[in-house]
Amino acid sequence: PAGTSLKLRFRFVSDDEDVTEGVYIDDVIVQNKNRGITYTSPPVPPTPQLTCSEEENKIKLTWTDDTGEIENFKQVGYSFQGYNIYQLHSPKSIISNGVRVETFDISDGVTEIVENIIDPVTGLPSQVTVQNGSDSGIKRDFVIDKDYLENYHLLKGKTYYFAITAYTFNPGENIVPRCSESVMNIAEIVFQKDLPGFTYGDTISTTQLAGSG
Repeated sequence: PAGTSLKLRFRFVSDDEDVTEGVYIDDVIVQNKNRGITYTSPPVPPTPQLTCSEEENKIKLTWTDDTGEIENFKQVGYSFQGYNIYQLHSPKSIISNGVRVETFDISDGVTEIVENIIDPVTGLPSQVTVQNGSDSGIKRDFVIDKDYLENYHLLKGKTYYFAITAYTFNPGENIVPRCSESVMNIAEIVFQKDLPGFTYGDTISTTQLAGSG
C-alpha cells in the first residue's frame, strides 16, 4: 500500500556454479517486522570432497569428514543436517539441472524441510519441499548401479558426473530460510575405460552380405 517502506538487499557471491558471464540475483530479502518473521542470509557449511571409483561393475562414491568441520558445523542456529548426492550432465551443470540421487541425513526426526517460497508466476507464497531427508542416518559412501539421468544401465566408456553437498537446518520458528546448502563438489569417472571391447560413442562399421535395403 501507499506509504509502505520496502527494503531490498542483494548479496553477490560466487559459488563456482555460474557457467556464463553476467550478474545473477539469488535472493530478495524482505524485512517484515510486523509479523514476527526473521529473514536471514544463512551460513553455508563446508563442501565435502567426493571420490569416484569402480567396484564390481558399479560406481562407488565416497566422501569423508576427517576434521569434523562439516558434521559439527553450527552457526547462528543453523546446524549440519545431511548430505545430498546428485548426478549431473556435465562438470558445469548446476543443481537444478541435475537429479538428486540420494540423501543421507541425521536420524533426529527432521525429514522433509519445507520453505515458503514466492511463486515466480503468481507472485504468491507457496510451500515447497527443499530437502528430502528420511532419518536414514549419515553414510559416507554410496554405490551407483544405473544412470539416474537416463534411467538406464551404466555404459562402458561413458563419462559420468556426480556431486555432493552438505546442508543445514534451523529449527527456529519464523526463520526464513530454514536451511542452507554448500557449494557442490563434482567428481567424474569414465566407466570401465580399461575394459576391452566396444566403448560408448564408438562408430561400428557393418557389411551387408545378402538381401537388399
